[in-house]
Amino acid sequence: MAADDYVFQGFTSPTYTQVPDELFDELMPRLSESELKVLLYVVRRTFGFKKSADDISLKQMVEGIRKRDGTQLDNGTGLSRPSVTKGVRGLVAMGVLSATRNSSAERGDEPTTYRLRMAGEPLENGIARGGKDRYEGGGDDVTTTPRNGIAPQETVEQQTVEQDRSKLRTADTMDVDGSRDVLLPLVEDIAEEFRDAAPVRSTLTRVVRIQRESGLDDEAFVARVYRSRQLAKERTASVKAGEPGRRNLVPYWLAILEDLAKAG
Repeated sequence: MAADDYVFQGFTSPTYTQVPDELFDELMPRLSESELKVLLYVVRRTFGFKKSADDISLKQMVEGIRKRDGTQLDNGTGLSRPSVTKGVRGLVAMGVLSATRNSSAERGDEPTTYRLRMAGEPLENGIARGGKDRYEGGGDDVTTTPRNGIAPQETVEQQTVEQDRSKLRTADTMDVDGSRDVLLPLVEDIAEEFRDAAPVRSTLTRVVRIQRESGLDDEAFVARVYRSRQLAKERTASVKAGEPGRRNLVPYWLAILEDLAKAG
């Protein structure tokens, strides 16, 4: 069945997820589609399972959760990976979500812990790094079965974060984690928009080198990334999607970015 042919069969189960009123009354008109979908997914994974926080991988937000017996528990947000990343960052910057990256010596990077930021809690500056295997919210283990009988993380493997980062991390091109984390979602988003023909890691390598050679800090360089993106779009606006002239615009965007970065 095509997406346009989908017809919802109706609600059958009298089970509910508590949603704070502020989400509807204050946040909904202010959030983008990606931010709203990510927020609703986190609400479902936390409050829906009687938990104050939960470890959620990027893959789960994109594709949903499949239990060990093959049953599809949910279908994720319906967003692409770049859109999920953008939604998470927007929610964290706005003070809606608190996010802590986890890692361990055995597995490396692990799913991030998400929870709604409650009134009175300090506003976090970006996504924190926790370095723990289990979140410390409400005294629950992430493998504890909640009262409705469904384990919140009955997945085959939670390995997306480690796989994605291992592909993108190279010793001779990556700067500190902070710069990489800032640039990665931007590069992914632009690569998708401009029909990049190269692997994302190759484009990211080029962008990291441009920043390194420019000597600009993250804030100044990101401003030039956005500006170069806008200029590339304006200068190619006459080429419509689907026309023969529609091509990979990433090399053109990179050339503009390099010029802006060199100009200081």
